[in-house]
Amino acid sequence: MTACEPGREEPVGLRIRQDVPHSARMYDFFLGGKDNFAVDREAAERVLTVFPTMRTAVRANRTF
Repeated sequence: MTACEPGREEPVGLRIRQDVPHSARMYDFFLGGKDNFAVDREAAERVLTVFPTMRTAVRANRTF
């Protein structure tokens, strides 16, 4: 059983954190998707500064 926070209707484990980047949403961003948040895009942009070919790598991975 999942506990609910006081005053909240949905179980705590079912909320989507929009304040913490998530690798799956960053992956979506690299693919040009729309299912990501500002925090994911910011983290992904930081990744691109050290790994500028990340978009190419993600697309190659997706193709594989």
